[in-house]
Amino acid sequence: MDAGPIVCAVEPFGVAPEGARTAAEVEWVYARHMCAITGPGTDWARSVRVAGPLAVRLGHHTEVRVPEAGPGYPERVRQLIPPRLHEEAFAEFDDEDVLDAARERFEQARAAQR
Repeated sequence: MDAGPIVCAVEPFGVAPEGARTAAEVEWVYARHMCAITGPGTDWARSVRVAGPLAVRLGHHTEVRVPEAGPGYPERVRQLIPPRLHEEAFAEFDDEDVLDAARERFEQARAAQR
């Protein structure tokens, strides 16, 4: 059975190098993400979700790094995210509009499955 489309919300909280002034200067973007599976019979509140910090390397060889869940997770986050951004890496989403947009896309995806 198809689990349905995956809908994500992403909220950036930092870049590297720290002093980058333009998008062309940015090598890494650090962000919080939340992704939900739109499976049949599931609403947003009961959907299967994953959330946490991630790092994206921009450029010719784009790379996305997500710390593996499980024992030792906080240490893996600290290894991935620069120390100056650790507090942000463990914070909750600040932008409710980002989450609201993800919920709306979730409902649209579910409606399209019917």
